[in-house]
Amino acid sequence: MKRNILFLLWIFCFSQFANGQYLVPTLDKTTNKYGYKEKDKIEWSLPPIYKSAHHFFGKFSHSR
Repeated sequence: MKRNILFLLWIFCFSQFANGQYLVPTLDKTTNKYGYKEKDKIEWSLPPIYKSAHHFFGKFSHSR
């Protein structure tokens, strides 16, 4: 199940990258979980349901 969610997240992020959008991992202070927002946007692109999140470079996420 976790693998399927990561695969869907990867597909979503790749499609956003192909469309020229840049997703930024963002902490939601009310839920204390991470989601992704498009750079300089208010709305969530991916809802804050993750314990951790990393930036995407190319095809894969990259932890710092």
